[in-house]
Amino acid sequence: MSKISLFCTSHPGACALLAVVLCAAPPALQAQNSEGGGQSTDLADEVIDAPAQEEEPAALPALTVTGSNLIGGDPSAKVFVMTAEDIKRRGISSVEDIFRTLPWAYGSITTQTNMAFGTDAADVDKNLGALGLGTSTVNLRALGSANTLVLKDGRRLAGKAGDDDNFLNLLNLPLAAIDRVEIQLDGASAVYGSDAIGGVVNFITRKDYRGMSITARNEWSGTNADRRNLDLVAGMSWDSGNVSGTLSRYEDSPIDNTRLWTSSDYRAEYGPEYDRRNYNTGQPGVACDWNGSLVYPGCSYFNPARYQLISGSGLGATIDDFTTDIKPWDFVEPQNGADSTQEALTLDAEQYVTDDLRIYAGLLISRRESDQNAGFGMSNYLIPASNAYNPFGRTMVLSYFPLYEVRNGDLPWPYTTAETRQNEYHAGLYWQLGDSHELQLDFSLGRTRKEALQSRYDYGIASRGGAYNPDSAAFYEAVDSSDPAVALNLFGDGTAQGANFAELLTDALGPNLDFTDRTTVKPMLRGELLEIWGGPIRYVVGSEMERREVYSHSLRWTESGLERAYGRETRVGVEKPEVKETGHFVELALPLVNAQNAMPGIAALNLSLQGRSQSHEYTGAFGGVSSVRDFGQPRDRTVWVPGEGWQTARLSSWSWVDQGTPSIVDEKRRETSVRLGIHYKPVDQLTLRVSYAEAYKPPNYGDLFDINEPRNFNSLYIDPYDPDGRTGYIYLPTVYSGGNPELQNETSDTTRVVLDWNPPAAPGLTLTADWSKVEFVNKIEYGSSVLYNYSEIAFTLDNLVQRDANGYAISVRSQTLNAAEKVNESLDLYAEYTFGTRVGDFYPRLHYNRVLEEYFVIVPGSEPVTRVGTVRGSNEYRIQASLSYLRGPLAVDAFLTYIPGYENDRTGYCYEVVGRCARLYSQAPPLQVSSYRTVDLTVTYQFDNGLRLRGGGRNIFDEELRTVYDRIPYDPTRYDARARVFFLEVNYELGADW
Repeated sequence: MSKISLFCTSHPGACALLAVVLCAAPPALQAQNSEGGGQSTDLADEVIDAPAQEEEPAALPALTVTGSNLIGGDPSAKVFVMTAEDIKRRGISSVEDIFRTLPWAYGSITTQTNMAFGTDAADVDKNLGALGLGTSTVNLRALGSANTLVLKDGRRLAGKAGDDDNFLNLLNLPLAAIDRVEIQLDGASAVYGSDAIGGVVNFITRKDYRGMSITARNEWSGTNADRRNLDLVAGMSWDSGNVSGTLSRYEDSPIDNTRLWTSSDYRAEYGPEYDRRNYNTGQPGVACDWNGSLVYPGCSYFNPARYQLISGSGLGATIDDFTTDIKPWDFVEPQNGADSTQEALTLDAEQYVTDDLRIYAGLLISRRESDQNAGFGMSNYLIPASNAYNPFGRTMVLSYFPLYEVRNGDLPWPYTTAETRQNEYHAGLYWQLGDSHELQLDFSLGRTRKEALQSRYDYGIASRGGAYNPDSAAFYEAVDSSDPAVALNLFGDGTAQGANFAELLTDALGPNLDFTDRTTVKPMLRGELLEIWGGPIRYVVGSEMERREVYSHSLRWTESGLERAYGRETRVGVEKPEVKETGHFVELALPLVNAQNAMPGIAALNLSLQGRSQSHEYTGAFGGVSSVRDFGQPRDRTVWVPGEGWQTARLSSWSWVDQGTPSIVDEKRRETSVRLGIHYKPVDQLTLRVSYAEAYKPPNYGDLFDINEPRNFNSLYIDPYDPDGRTGYIYLPTVYSGGNPELQNETSDTTRVVLDWNPPAAPGLTLTADWSKVEFVNKIEYGSSVLYNYSEIAFTLDNLVQRDANGYAISVRSQTLNAAEKVNESLDLYAEYTFGTRVGDFYPRLHYNRVLEEYFVIVPGSEPVTRVGTVRGSNEYRIQASLSYLRGPLAVDAFLTYIPGYENDRTGYCYEVVGRCARLYSQAPPLQVSSYRTVDLTVTYQFDNGLRLRGGGRNIFDEELRTVYDRIPYDPTRYDARARVFFLEVNYELGADW
């Protein structure tokens, strides 16, 4: 039986599709004799060539190509490639910094933004909160980190620990292990399954390395964010196999914010609305009369006076020493980024068992510790009359900043700390079947773990866990004491302080333990089917099975000690939520025209077809538990009463009681994705690629499941269409649903056209135009985000806001919903030229990226919310120019990056009615940010003995990007606050092909 018959018997659907393509071919193509058609000589201009074959030792061609499982890759795909040498010449020393140089990446979650609050634009990215330290992601096209698929050698890795959005934490990847980075901006679900809406990033690691390489690098930052890297790469090979690996250590120092600014008062630069100093806490603090609440202590509404703390020690002070003239607290957060250390190990090995069977295995083990100093405000401390420094004779509420004690070393800085671990293992085999088929079986296992906590000394933190917290005794002894040597002194400037003050630091958030476990099995068969006019049809058929568990829990003090308090089951009903994914995929590459059957106007023509069917299986709770008021069980809390010790305080005469059991159900979803591509060369010097790709992302556990039935409560809203014209907040009954089983999969369509031209009149010149458009629909949004951030639209929707006959809002429904769409349309223009002279070779390059459209439509029919050219979106355009010079062992590389000005509406809130601030706590006026340009320079010299020296700088002219971003004077999504960085790198290669 012929190969055609065998294939059609096994794959009737694919055979029918092939028949349609053949029948639709032009008559001139059908006239070609398939027996005489030679092998395709032009599969893809951008596919990376396989390593050259050598006689000794045997070559092991384990080539990974992004965007396809086909041998040789997909000819219709345009893949951006950045090699390890490109990265080094750019002066980059971390995986995160790679994406700071790329125009398609939006820096929403980086080492400088991962703890930032206020990411209210959920279409941009998620907010990791106060324990986000130790995380950095890729966000292509500003479509969200969860919509960018990141791979290592074509394999998925375990995502960020404890996060069911399943995006990868870049900080767990060692730069030394990376041979190249490949980026495909098409949607790629037809090849890889879910999550590839914005594109795919594929890190290809070093393999088949021979010899040993040692690299030491030091960087000096203008903001003290220095970095030290030490890498060892080693490998050996033999006639039938090889093994290679990397061992790395990275050390980073945090950004010293005081090197960038020293005041939070920006009025002189931007106007009267931009005073970000704190008038509620004063400097060093304020005192006020107690409101009488033990559970929520604060200043009394009946005596709103605030008393400025005195400038002396507080010893012997009287009430007359305090005034109501508050000196605002002008404080700069001490650090951005983190003091971090990372160790990483990678190994890869390959071995021929027989001439037709090759096995391989590899691992990645990475551990990173991150620490960051935090602000040290002490808010709403209850200080009784018994306190030795309290001159008021009654319990007072104190807010205090212990700046003197911290600077003097009497009190440690509050801090956030995080430890992240990533362990990845893979193994598999290649089995050659005959001359033209290959079976690959790949198995991978991964786990990420994160432990994070934040230690502070806010009031009441020592009472977390009540009397069980071992820090409580020292804390309250210092608060109550009448002995000046022991008592906590919050009434002066810190020059007199009790001995127990240093013991007040204790855990405020966490410890939180997060885990993600992933197991994947992927068998596939690929090769060549039959000869047609332009060469053999290449194919891939396969399946991929993945099992993923994402879970977390928090620790709290109990009578028995530090124990687990809650985990994911308290929300979704399952202790270790599990997702099972099964995908079946097929790829075909059809060469219709090549050099042997070319004709005028058609030098080459290839069609690519990709398809995948994917199922997702979950188990979780759709309701079942109702919270009801039980008046027979009052709600109490154990609190500390000034001067009396631990007491039971009644919160209310009733408490919420859960009734019922979670309704655990099985949920299964299926999605089919396709990609169609054309690779066409009218002449040898001109290449056209056109593709259409579908991609999707299913809802995650937190979006779908919730053990609770819809709950009713009152919330504050601003109704833009209130019949009485009220502009302030009003209470409205709200029905809240934590999950939504009606959610649909998020989906996208990407259309891309790429044109490459090598003008015959200018040898060495390459011109490229790359246009693409992503239409992202059914975008999952959170009801609260829509109601608060887009109230002009949300309050017109009947499914969110119900009104009476007179037009008054009478109730609100808040739940996760599918929004309409987000659109990104962009154009990239490239020019590269290579020419040699008597003094050396020159390589000028120019890249112009233009975002033609980027907008967010919240619900069908609503006005688009523009993102392009704003702080929450992509730049309108970006220009990158570079010039490389090579002469013998010397290489010089210079890079210029320019971004235009843009609008910043993330300027914080109005803290007083002044200027354009007409209402308290409304959004402060937007600012126009100036254009920004950086210049980077790298000089490399290669000695004959294997020694290589490399030095230079990034942002060598120390350009700043000034604005007000919440409370800081720069935009951390665009500006690298490490500022100007100089570096020196020494590399020594021993026995390698350097």
